[in-house]
Amino acid sequence: MAPGQIAAREAAVVKLPRQLNRIVSRIAVLQRTADDRKIFTLANHQVWEQLNAGGGLFARVGDVVTISRGWLGSYLLSLPSRRSCKVTRIR
Repeated sequence: MAPGQIAAREAAVVKLPRQLNRIVSRIAVLQRTADDRKIFTLANHQVWEQLNAGGGLFARVGDVVTISRGWLGSYLLSLPSRRSCKVTRIR
């Protein structure tokens, strides 16, 4: 590679947005699906859906939740009750 190409690629890497490893927000709206999965609408207007039904989550509106990256592109929602579940983002 020519030195100009290397410099251009290095500059492009610096301009890339930093990926977030976790999001912390409050539950604004909590809904249930017909098969007992929960849908979390957060204060930042993101909507996340629980992947597996049940799990004994004790989530309430107003709880602070943390959504963090898991393995292979999965996401984990953690509650103040120290319970967690895998989620997927809807909006």
